Amino acid sequence: MCMAIDEYGKDMKIVGYIERQQEEGISLEDAIKNAAIKYGKTEKYVKKVYEEAA
Repeated sequence: MCMAIDEYGKDMKIVGYIERQQEEGISLEDAIKNAAIKYGKTEKYVKKVYEEAA
């Protein structure tokens, strides 16, 4: 259970990062790419996390 909560927290950091990137005028596609690189995840995973949070 603790690992699930930890993973959720990491996912919310990804979402926040993408939202900040967009506030700076970066496209969603580029923000997803940047988040994937920053957090060491695939673009597919990052996009899924972002869409589920919306």
